[in-house]
Amino acid sequence: MADDEQIRRKREEAQLKSRLSNLENYLGASDPDMEESYRRQIKQVKTQLLALQQRPRPQPVTLVDLNRVRHFLENLESEWQKTLSGLRNRLLKLLIDRVEIVHNPNRSRPPLIGR
Repeated sequence: MADDEQIRRKREEAQLKSRLSNLENYLGASDPDMEESYRRQIKQVKTQLLALQQRPRPQPVTLVDLNRVRHFLENLESEWQKTLSGLRNRLLKLLIDRVEIVHNPNRSRPPLIGR
């Protein structure tokens, strides 16, 4: 997961740098309104780039992390009750794509569609 995040960040940083370079190449346009528009866009892209570079990097997954997840999943029924509802909601949002509810008197549970 940390590798995916790092790849995404590098891609986003490269896109922002490319956009910044393109905008800087437009400077010197004869139209003062366009020039001001480019300067505003450059400022905005620089702000986005700085925010991206200052965002904390995700910590790598450790063996301890994997063991905690394994324990949680192996003891899901009891661990679920101990878990804060906000964390349970986040986990469900990661695991479940959608819930389809259809009227079927012979079935008591709606089907869950996983990610």
